Amino acid sequence: HLQKHAVLSRFYIIPMILISWALFAITDFTRLGDFLVTMFTMRGGMDWIYYLRNYGFVLIIGCVFSTPIVATMVKKYPALTKLKQPVLAVLFLLSVAYLVDATYNPFLYWNF
Repeated sequence: HLQKHAVLSRFYIIPMILISWALFAITDFTRLGDFLVTMFTMRGGMDWIYYLRNYGFVLIIGCVFSTPIVATMVKKYPALTKLKQPVLAVLFLLSVAYLVDATYNPFLYWNF
């Protein structure tokens, strides 16, 4: 059924992943409930501006690369296959840079 709706199949999984991460990261059920209410309602202040400013580029790159645009471009322009390794290397380095730059984040399963 989801193969007919490619865009929808990509959008429904993101809230599911966020909910599953919250279940492991927040051990207090009261805080978990508050978190889920805040996540699905449009209240909560201006924190989104901070996250959009710091991670908006990564969000855009993730959205672009989650579509078949890369495969389409390679089929249309075969010379782009030569750029595959350098582009992957740059994406890897950017990913490592974002991980190193992140603030202290304890191991997710430490509380278990």
